[in-house]
Amino acid sequence: MRILEFEIMRVFDGFGFEEVRLPMVSSGEVREDFTTEIVKRFRHGKFCYRGGVFRISPFGKPEEMYQLGCEIVAKETISYDDISLCAQVLNSVLEQILRVVGGEIQVVIGHYGLVKNIFGDLSDVFFKKNITKISEAVKSGKVDKRYAFAFFKVFSHQDEISSFFELPQDILAFSEKISCKKLFNLAESAEKDYYTGVIFGIFLNKKRIGFGGKYSILKKEGIGFSINILDIFS
Repeated sequence: MRILEFEIMRVFDGFGFEEVRLPMVSSGEVREDFTTEIVKRFRHGKFCYRGGVFRISPFGKPEEMYQLGCEIVAKETISYDDISLCAQVLNSVLEQILRVVGGEIQVVIGHYGLVKNIFGDLSDVFFKKNITKISEAVKSGKVDKRYAFAFFKVFSHQDEISSFFELPQDILAFSEKISCKKLFNLAESAEKDYYTGVIFGIFLNKKRIGFGGKYSILKKEGIGFSINILDIFS
């Protein structure tokens, strides 16, 4: 595990990311997220990190994760060059995971803002893939049937989605740089609500080991991702 940690941090360093170390406890609260803390503490730049986070699982139990990750925090707005850079860094990290651990890697790409903009209050129904409530929304006329299909289905190529609507540019900028196998799940769910654009789940042998995306926190945009390294070896 330490070998992989070293190699991933070396990737971040090679792309010019500055490693930052943050306290586990801040303002009396245990750290549950690196991204928010980095945006709060630093105005802008490229940062990487490693360390533990504590969260409550969907089953209500506390769980610890050991994360390695990176963030590109913009002065104001994230550029397409920033999005492309994030994808290139992810490619290099995944290459190291495959070299050290082996297995099959997939990146599942979605768009948090697109779901929110189209479905509004019904967004959670699609994030949770609740087929019963989706069917009810279609029958009642609240949701267009073709849109419901597009957001329920997982696509193997972005061209399959073009018959439904035009994909946002941040998805295109990110996906064209990803070199491993990728799938498109427009309703890919996210644990945090600060995401605004392209999001992506990182899977090793069909198990999610990481997550990332474009976000807005404290009126600053950023993009980044984290790898839960303990999940790789569990």
